[in-house]
Amino acid sequence: MAPNILCVTLSARFSGQYHSAQVAKELAKEAIPGVTIEILDSGTAAGRSGFVVLAAAREARPGSGLAEVVERARQVAREVRLVAMVDTLSYLVRGGHVPRAAAWASALLRIKPILTLNDGDVHPLARIRTTARAIDRMLRILEERAGKPPLHVAVMHADALENALVLKGRIAAAFAPAELLVTEFTPVMGAHIGPGLIGVAFYSGA
Repeated sequence: MAPNILCVTLSARFSGQYHSAQVAKELAKEAIPGVTIEILDSGTAAGRSGFVVLAAAREARPGSGLAEVVERARQVAREVRLVAMVDTLSYLVRGGHVPRAAAWASALLRIKPILTLNDGDVHPLARIRTTARAIDRMLRILEERAGKPPLHVAVMHADALENALVLKGRIAAAFAPAELLVTEFTPVMGAHIGPGLIGVAFYSGA
């Protein structure tokens, strides 16, 4: 079987990865002829994008074709959800993802927004005043949206490991997911979202 390469990138709305991968693909046509290369924009980021990559890697078993791997990655990209609490909106304002007035109001009222990521855009879900209540709300959202087991969950945090472990423990007790990961934002991601974030990426299915 001819070698194949699948490159899964972050959403093109968040990063230049997709464009860079397309350029690299064109350069590779001469360097490695005969190798089929597919570039897939995951349409998302963070733990949500991570699950897309994991799904592709698991599907890429001996005997699987590139088309099957790509389809599996796209399926998970459609199904996986992301919900997160941010400690401040000021970092998202700098990136142009939320209006400056929203950040000012949240800071004034000491609100910790719960956000979701859909189609490359950040959308508000709830406004909570404490981290403990934000964890409670995220658990309710998970219960409402998780679907049938098996459940796959990634707990994400940005310099907030203690809160992330609390959230992980409550998810383990309430849902007994088939997969439960804890992942920390990289410095680059943290620069865009700020410290204190905790959240979950999740989907249901084999």
